[in-house]
Amino acid sequence: MRDLLGPAPPKGLEERDEAILAEAGGRGLAESVFAADSAPSEVELARAEAAVGPRTENDRLRPGPLQLDAVLERMSEIKLFGPSTLEEYATARTAGSSSMS
Repeated sequence: MRDLLGPAPPKGLEERDEAILAEAGGRGLAESVFAADSAPSEVELARAEAAVGPRTENDRLRPGPLQLDAVLERMSEIKLFGPSTLEEYATARTAGSSSMS
């Protein structure tokens, strides 16, 4: 539909983001949530804080370091492994299944 009714979006990421924002009426995430001091629930407060969260030099959102104790605890319970471990597992499973045929 866009091809028929409007010009193609710009090639650059920043220009494309600006064009999409302008096309959507200029309303960003921060304007579609409650202010943190007037959030009626914990969920809305989380949304408000996320909307104004860490930003880069050009005012784009950037994830910050994990700080919530519940999240850190849950993440510490997850057993991590690297790509080479996964490759070894996949190779061993493939070699084991071909010898069973």
